Amino acid sequence: RFDAICRFRGFDVAVSASKMSLLLLAVISCLLIFFAGVALFFLEVYVLISLTDLSSDMITPIDFCESMNRFVMPEYIAHAAICAILLLNRFWLTFLVNIPLLYWHYNRYSLKKHLFDFTRIRRTEVIREHQKVHIVKTGFYLLSFLIYLYWMVRAFLAYLIPYNSHPSLFAF
Repeated sequence: RFDAICRFRGFDVAVSASKMSLLLLAVISCLLIFFAGVALFFLEVYVLISLTDLSSDMITPIDFCESMNRFVMPEYIAHAAICAILLLNRFWLTFLVNIPLLYWHYNRYSLKKHLFDFTRIRRTEVIREHQKVHIVKTGFYLLSFLIYLYWMVRAFLAYLIPYNSHPSLFAF
């Protein structure tokens, strides 16, 4: 078993190579989760802006549906990938927070209600319903973004500063 000596502000700390590789894997997965979360947040903001344009007749329903329907499946896949990475990295609480939206995505997809229909979206109440849904999803992705940011910073600190040198950084 190989041990690496990490130097940080004069502290010599023995850390096993396997522990360092696990920490590096955690950093990489936290980066993936973080950037996917950022992309999902900005996608929801774009959908909200497009819904506002649709309600003010700045865009036709056909153009809106064509531009939005191409983002539905990538959003679902990205969120499912985030949930899988969270589950594999044993971020149980964050995974449990993501379960309701994952189920909602699955339910919408299984009932074939996941795509925007340009014949229905012309009605004002349908636009308002979509706006409410996407406002909630934007809030959820914003909260998720902050949680992912926390986990990413914590993973970087765990990788750069070994636990044995400063245990108070990791105490909660």
